[in-house]
Amino acid sequence: MGFNSAFKGLREEYRLRAFENRVLRKIFGLMRGEVTGDWRKLHNVELCILYTSSHIIQVNELKRNGWMSTVSGIWSTVSGIWSTVSGIWSTVSGIWSTVSGIWSTVSGILSTVSGIWSTVSGIWKKITFGEER
Repeated sequence: MGFNSAFKGLREEYRLRAFENRVLRKIFGLMRGEVTGDWRKLHNVELCILYTSSHIIQVNELKRNGWMSTVSGIWSTVSGIWSTVSGIWSTVSGIWSTVSGIWSTVSGILSTVSGIWSTVSGIWKKITFGEER
């Protein structure tokens, strides 16, 4: 019975350590490889060294500053997109105003043509069928 409880304790300890390493990987992020220059995940030993380092505050500040510049870059991109969308909306609004004005003019022309057609139709009826109709 003691073996099972000890085994469960070790399993829980392993799970806790794995969870801790996942959290630390999220905090410290990726690391650029020294040889290839590719980005890679930190190994467990490297996480332990960073976490137990006496310079952990400076490491965290460097990471935070990196995140702040990333967030600042994202914010400026979103701001630029918003400015572009606002300009497009302004252009579309101007086009809509122009189309509305054109539609108003076309409607007026159709109304005038309808009046002329009515007059011509009346004259044609008088000429064709005489005054009595």
